[in-house]
Formats: sequence, C-alpha cells, structure tokens
Amino acid sequence: MYLFQEGGTSPINGDTENVLIPELEFVEVSNVGDPSINDMDNNKVEDEQEANDGFEFFPLFATEELTKVDLTEQVDDLVPIIQKRRESYYFASYNDLQTKEFEKAGITYDQLIEMSRTPYKRYRDSILNINTYNATIEEQNIKEKKAKKRKPGKNQRMARKQAKLNIAKRDDLRKQLKKKFRKRGGKKNKKKEKMNPLLHAGALPADAMTV
Repeated sequence: MYLFQEGGTSPINGDTENVLIPELEFVEVSNVGDPSINDMDNNKVEDEQEANDGFEFFPLFATEELTKVDLTEQVDDLVPIIQKRRESYYFASYNDLQTKEFEKAGITYDQLIEMSRTPYKRYRDSILNINTYNATIEEQNIKEKKAKKRKPGKNQRMARKQAKLNIAKRDDLRKQLKKKFRKRGGKKNKKKEKMNPLLHAGALPADAMTV
C-alpha cells in the first residue's frame, strides 16, 4: 500500500503495467442495516461460547465418541455454610426430676425471711455450764461409793466361799502330782537293771564265765 501526497507523483513513476491487483471474493449479505438481528446473532454466539466454556471434550477411548465433561462449579458449593450451635448451648431446659432436685437444694423467699428472724448463736462451740456438769459428776461419785459400801447378798457370799475352796483344792492336787513325779538321786532310788535271759544264749561256757 502506498500513500500519495497532494501534488506529488507516484513512486512507481507512472508505470502501471507492473501493478498487481488482488483477487477479491464478493459475498451478498442481506439485512445488513437491521442491528437487532446482528445483536441476536451475537448473543447466541456468546451463549454458545459460555456454555461450551464450562465443558471440555476429550476422547477417553479411541473407539468411542468424544465425552462431554462438566467443569463448571456447582452453585451449592459456592453458598457459604453457616454453622450454628444447638439451642441447648444458649438456652437451658430441665426435666421434672432436675427441677425437683433444684427445689430440694435451694430455699424459697419465705424460708429465707423466716431464717433471718432466728438469731445466730453467740459462740460457735457448745457452751458448758460448770454448775450442772459438776452436779452430775458428784451424783455419779455418790452412786459408786454406795455400791462399794453395800453388803453383798447371800448367794454372792456363798459363791465367793465356794470359789476359794475350789482354788485351794486345785493347789493341793497340783502339789501332790508334783511330789509324785519328782525325780530323786542316790542308791536307794536308782533303778535296777532287768536281767535278760537270752543275753548269753549262743556264747560258750568259757566266754560266759569271762563275761
């Protein structure tokens, strides 16, 4: 392509025989002036292109046709997940058994007012009255003294005497047994050896004499 200035001459210097004219193909187009039709065609092309953008065609197997795979993301996956706690985390709910236990453990307003009217103890520990305590101790001592001075009854006296007699009898029997089985020394109390008649039964007369 060449540009010409006004009043200038062509760079070809007027030689038009060697100029090449391109071969052009002319196509007849209808409804060129109607823009709505062109817009509709463009929208269809864009929709088809967007629909095809979400899919990809590739041959999984050589013997079969092309497989269409959807690569678009699902709308449900893009929705944000809102995690909520259970209502028991925020609100407490108790059954009848639990409410009864709470009533046993707690006190009501009327009970609190009644308890506030009763005065508290002045001292934490128990208070002991010395006069009354000494009087009880004295009574116990008097009872013990009377029991010691009291004369025992007939049966008690007879039982004591019988116990003393039984003790004396046991002592005498023990002494007799000890005296009977006591070992004594000396020639009188020496045990004599028993003669065995078969001691020299197989010996000769001379041997028997020497023995």
